[in-house]
Amino acid sequence: MIWKEAADGICLEKYEGDAERVSLPETALGRPVTEIGAYSFHGHREIVACALPKSVKRLGAHAFYDCRKLSKLSLSDQVTEIGDGAFKNCRLLSEIEVAVTMGHFAGLKNILEECSQKMVVTLHFVDGSQAKLVFPRFLQDYEENTAARIINQVTYGAGVHYRTCIEENRIDFVRYDARFDLLKNLEAEEVAGETAVYRLTYPQELSESAADIYRSFLLENVLGLTQTWLEKERLDLIEALADLVEEKEREVMLRTAQEKGVLAAVSLLLAKGRKTEAPDEWAF
Repeated sequence: MIWKEAADGICLEKYEGDAERVSLPETALGRPVTEIGAYSFHGHREIVACALPKSVKRLGAHAFYDCRKLSKLSLSDQVTEIGDGAFKNCRLLSEIEVAVTMGHFAGLKNILEECSQKMVVTLHFVDGSQAKLVFPRFLQDYEENTAARIINQVTYGAGVHYRTCIEENRIDFVRYDARFDLLKNLEAEEVAGETAVYRLTYPQELSESAADIYRSFLLENVLGLTQTWLEKERLDLIEALADLVEEKEREVMLRTAQEKGVLAAVSLLLAKGRKTEAPDEWAF
C-alpha cells in the first residue's frame, strides 16, 4: 500500500495488493487513516469485500471505480464525504455494513444514491442492537418531450422511494415501513419477503402496526417465498422465516423442502421443533 500525508491523518494513495478480501488498518505511519484517495482501488477486480476502519472520514473520487467483483463494503458513519463515481461500475455491490457511532448517514446516503442495484444495509449501533434494511433497485431512463424539445429523466422501481428514508443525520424508520405497500406492487415477492423478514428479525424502531403488516405478508406468501429461497439456496432466509411463522406454516415449509430434496433445509426445519416425525425416507 502507498500512503501519503493528509490534513488530519494519513491517506491511502494506492492499493497494490491482490487479496480478495481487504481490511485496511486504522493507523499507518503512526497516524490514523482518515482518507481513501482518488482511484486508490481502481480496477482491482479481484476484490470481493473491503473493510474500512472507523477512522476513515473521506473516500476520494472513483476510489473503487471498476472493482467489478466487490460485493460487500464495511465502514462506519464517520465517512461523510464521498467523491464522484467512487463506486462506479461496482454493479455487484449488494451488502453494506455500517458501524453507527455518530448518527451521521451522509456517506451511506451517497453510496445508495450512486448505486442503483438492490442493497442490504446492516446497521450496528453502539448499544449492540442492529437494523437490517433492504433498499430495492431503481432504474433510470430518459424520455424525449419532442414538443417542448426537452429530455426528461424518469425513474422506475421502489428503490428511489426507499432511499429518501435516509437523511444526513437519521434514518426515518417510520417512512421506510410506510413504503411497504409500494414495494409489494413494484418489486418481486422475494424482495418484499426479505424486507419483511429483516424488519421483524431486527425490529429497530418498528411499530406494532407495521410489524403486523409484515407478518401478514409472510403468512400469506410462505409457500412462494420458501420455494424461491430454496431454489436460490438462501438457507439464512429460510431459517429466519421459520422463526417468524407458526407451526402450521413451518409444516408447509418442511413439506416443500422435502419435495425439492433440499436436505440441509429439511434438517434445519426439523430442528425448529416439529412435533411429528419425518417420513422414513427423510430419516437422518
